[in-house]
Amino acid sequence: MTQKLSDVLEMYLKTVLMLEREFNPVRISHIAKARGVSAASVTEATQTLREKGLILHRSHGGVRLSAKGRRMALAVEARHAVLHGFLTEILGVEDRVAGRDACEIEHVASTETMDRLTVLLEYLKQSEDCMAGFLKKFRTFSALRAEKE
Repeated sequence: MTQKLSDVLEMYLKTVLMLEREFNPVRISHIAKARGVSAASVTEATQTLREKGLILHRSHGGVRLSAKGRRMALAVEARHAVLHGFLTEILGVEDRVAGRDACEIEHVASTETMDRLTVLLEYLKQSEDCMAGFLKKFRTFSALRAEKE
């Protein structure tokens, strides 16, 4: 069974994944700066993640994702991408707002919901005509609804 992490710990995994693409090794200070938190907060979180086997970290050394931690971080990143795409491309939510909302939803959406949303996006993107037709009807409906309010 897959262990469920808190939103905060999932964000730490996602942050380490992002930083691994830029830094080798990833330092506690890099994570603290990226998350906007203290080094002490990062140390506490990394200790918990290490105990769960999700990161590799020695005192005063670099932080790396374990294979299991990488899988979990990539899954969070994928959920974010699907949600962000849905919010911006389908619903027309402004990018900054969509990014913030996707970041919140990615931690609570069930696997079933994410799977169905992914299938919907794939369906709509399978052809430009399908997507264009849907978007035209949706935007017309949204505009008419807004006029009534």
